[in-house]
Amino acid sequence: MIEKILRDKYGDYIVGLDIYENRGSLILSRIIVKPESRGSGIGKKIMSDLITYADNNKQIVALTPSSDFGGNKNRLIQFYKSFGFKLNKGYHKSYEFREAMIRYPKLSEIKKLIKNLLRENLNRPTMLFKEESEISSCDCCKYFDMENIKNTYSGLEHPLYYIINKDSIEKLKYISPEKYIHAVADGFGVSYDEAIKYVKHENVKKYAADMKRGDKFPVGFYKDNKSSQEGRHRALAAMSLGCEYIPVVVITEINYMEKLAMIKPLVGMTREELDQEFKSRGYHGITNLDYSNFERFVEYNIKNENKWKPL
Repeated sequence: MIEKILRDKYGDYIVGLDIYENRGSLILSRIIVKPESRGSGIGKKIMSDLITYADNNKQIVALTPSSDFGGNKNRLIQFYKSFGFKLNKGYHKSYEFREAMIRYPKLSEIKKLIKNLLRENLNRPTMLFKEESEISSCDCCKYFDMENIKNTYSGLEHPLYYIINKDSIEKLKYISPEKYIHAVADGFGVSYDEAIKYVKHENVKKYAADMKRGDKFPVGFYKDNKSSQEGRHRALAAMSLGCEYIPVVVITEINYMEKLAMIKPLVGMTREELDQEFKSRGYHGITNLDYSNFERFVEYNIKNENKWKPL
């Protein structure tokens, strides 16, 4: 649909346009503007129309900047960032897309909420719609109780124990409040709008005020691809305060075969090597509880793999 719309409107200015569209996303494979039309603003107009269409249809847009058709790759990256695209790596990494950059849709209901908060003097307008950027720190962790996070999410303190005995992985990540809502929506199998439909706006406003006053809130979580979460009100409050990143614990449930595949590469490592391995994964290392359960699992489920079967 959008490819035909753009071809009908800009066909005289382009020599190549390929867009793959489905219900939830648009993949911009290529866009080639005629040499004589470059520098005239046609590319910007096309992208503006594409983004407007994607926002109206709540679609993620993914693409990979390339110099194959005469453009400068670095300039293209900056060009796409100006439209809200982010590099698909690090905290922004989405394994659903192979493309190098992604952009999540902007939705009017959230903007309306934030503008209402602004009218209540809860924030400065210069911070409201700031796009996410490549930063190495969590700007809004100051609003959350980071000191007690391990008491709430034991899988952060005992990662191996949780993999082996709880069949789950707990991982602390720093993501945008908007991306958190998208993840929650995906887990419930609903749209972004539906995920915030029953949010109490008075609570969001109160949380934002409490955050500004110095109160620290528990870190929220969501289960990957599951309808289990806690933290939508906090995420929206942080969004209204212009937060680029908030702390979120992502919980992933695994089955026995997935667990086995995760443990096998670790067999033969010493306790010190395992400790370093999990530090490299973003944890504080492993504990004695982790290591004792690891040894037991290896002994009964891997060394005797042909003898023992999972329960």
